[in-house]
Amino acid sequence: MWVLAIFCALFYGSAQAQPQHVLRVSPQARFTVSLRDGHLASAMFGNTPMLERCVDEYWLENERGEIVARSDESSDRVLRVQRARGQLILECQNDALGLRLTKTYAPSSVPNALRKTVTIQSCARQGALHLFSRVRLAPRFARDAWLYTPRQSWGGAQLLYGVRPLSSVSAPVTSSSGWDNRFVVAFRKDRSLLLAHWRVLVDGLWVPPHGVIAEWGKTSPFALTYLPDGWRWRLLHTVDGEKTSASADYVLQRGDWYDAWASLLAMPECRATYRHLQTMPRWCREVTFGTFWGPPHYEGAVRVTGAMLDALGGEANVTHGVFAWSLDGDYETDRPFLTETLQWVLTPQYLRQAVAALQSHPRSKVGLYIQGGLIDSMSDCYRQHPDWVIRDAEGKPVDSGFRDNPVGNMYMGNPRVEEWVRHHIARIQAVCRTYDCGYIYLDGGGFGETVDWSRRHAIRFSHYRRLNERVFLAVRATGAQRGLLINSQNAPFADMSWLECGYFAPQVPWRETVDFCFDTKMQQPDPSYTLQPLYWLDDDRYLAMCIAFGFTPCGDLSRRDERTLRAVRWARRMKDAQLIRRSDATAPVWWRDEVPVVTFALRRGDEVIVPVLHFGEGNTVEVTVDLRAVGLTGNASLQAAITQPLLSEGVRKVDHVPVDGSRVRFSLRLPSGWRGITLLVLGR
Repeated sequence: MWVLAIFCALFYGSAQAQPQHVLRVSPQARFTVSLRDGHLASAMFGNTPMLERCVDEYWLENERGEIVARSDESSDRVLRVQRARGQLILECQNDALGLRLTKTYAPSSVPNALRKTVTIQSCARQGALHLFSRVRLAPRFARDAWLYTPRQSWGGAQLLYGVRPLSSVSAPVTSSSGWDNRFVVAFRKDRSLLLAHWRVLVDGLWVPPHGVIAEWGKTSPFALTYLPDGWRWRLLHTVDGEKTSASADYVLQRGDWYDAWASLLAMPECRATYRHLQTMPRWCREVTFGTFWGPPHYEGAVRVTGAMLDALGGEANVTHGVFAWSLDGDYETDRPFLTETLQWVLTPQYLRQAVAALQSHPRSKVGLYIQGGLIDSMSDCYRQHPDWVIRDAEGKPVDSGFRDNPVGNMYMGNPRVEEWVRHHIARIQAVCRTYDCGYIYLDGGGFGETVDWSRRHAIRFSHYRRLNERVFLAVRATGAQRGLLINSQNAPFADMSWLECGYFAPQVPWRETVDFCFDTKMQQPDPSYTLQPLYWLDDDRYLAMCIAFGFTPCGDLSRRDERTLRAVRWARRMKDAQLIRRSDATAPVWWRDEVPVVTFALRRGDEVIVPVLHFGEGNTVEVTVDLRAVGLTGNASLQAAITQPLLSEGVRKVDHVPVDGSRVRFSLRLPSGWRGITLLVLGR
């Protein structure tokens, strides 16, 4: 990356001209910062204006949840300017809120990118201060811009996801997602320009794009909002001026949202965060099928597990998820507890016996379900330590909204209370050691950023991330081969994830299903990371998605017909395939062409595999592949074949027709509908 060059720019505008500094982070990308108030005044990529007047906003919330004051960067005053080690550091004051803050501008770890870090030093006003990162696109770029943000949620009438033109936003549209992403890309459809904007650090810790932000199940005014000229999202929040910091990146480059994902996953901060995957137990990489055990009888499950593993052969592993409850939401280790259906009471001795039997096959692993950060209102834990839960301004416990444990209300533990954190970790370790399970299934690896008004604590992503890292290390400390599975991939520390979602249900349009699965595949830092979709509601759709994206099927062990076994084997093979993050690699591309076909490319060894998802009417489909984009260069002849795992083991060769340059076209006669999952296998 080019060394940051800071130099005084000419005054421009009216008589109210402001002193400005230009930060050139590369030969093509330069950013202008106002020295009067410290806002990001503009950004250029080459000769094209990309941003203008990005003025961050400040909202002050009282204990009743009311916004009692608002201000923004235009009311800031720069008190001091420092230039140190390639950084521009501005000490600022906002008199309207009595706010002291530091704004640091420096090159990001991504090429052609600027990182803005805001540190709250103090605030004279009492209450929760919310700082929003605000983006305004330059008019010429905004006119042609398309917007993308990941889909990582279950619902909400105004859920923001996928790709849409900015011109379609005529009024503010706020996400109602509980999993509220901080990752937006504006791009031109010809891939000539893109701006990626993401929250990258909170309190110095890297934030994955699927990190939980908004309170679960609530429409939050602090969520991502699209505006006619851009968007805003909450960068950080603090209570009573407690010192905290957060960073946002502004990335300028050529390409589209595929390229933005590639840049994000290549960041040193991202790679360092996922370094723990290097210690992933070998068996986690070989998970081939997931299922569930319903207590109390286990003998039959042991037999069918062995039969399934024999049928799959090789190094296949099968996982068993187990659901049961104590009043703490975890398993008891020294007294009886309930099954999920409340029909049975198990003793620790009996569960130990069942777990040992289910794991008697060396490639069968049992996972015990634990309610992440929740405390049951009926538990001894809550009766003895009512101060461990997050409370509102009236002193009432904050209900999580979860009803998985049907005994009492499930309150949220405060990750900033060290006594509760130690208790939570100790219970998980006790479960591991008592039952010698293969893995822990942690539901809710993080909850929404919120406020504990009883302690006047701002609960930020950084607090949940530190908690989850400690849980991960605690599980690993009980055995190097013991894994951790986190539900819905909402935190970075785990070996596996279950996607607990209804996107495979028949009533969900196929395009939404593909959208969700594609984003999930995009987010993976390591192709060996195991994703197990939890629900099996539509055989054709479910198995097609597992094959196309390399997810691990999960369902009833009795499904051992040849069709299902073929699908399971192909899904395992595709798990090793790494997504080629170029939207021009194949066509049609789902967001670009309104046709009932989806294609994308994955590399597996020396082969390139193009899943063709054909869900429309008719039987003839044309697919174009850019051989240069997928890395199939060279003089050797191109070999191409197709296979359709849901229909047969058969493989047949197909011919291609040169289009222009490096592109070739295939005219394929395929079955329509969900059984139309076809794999086009290419090699030299």
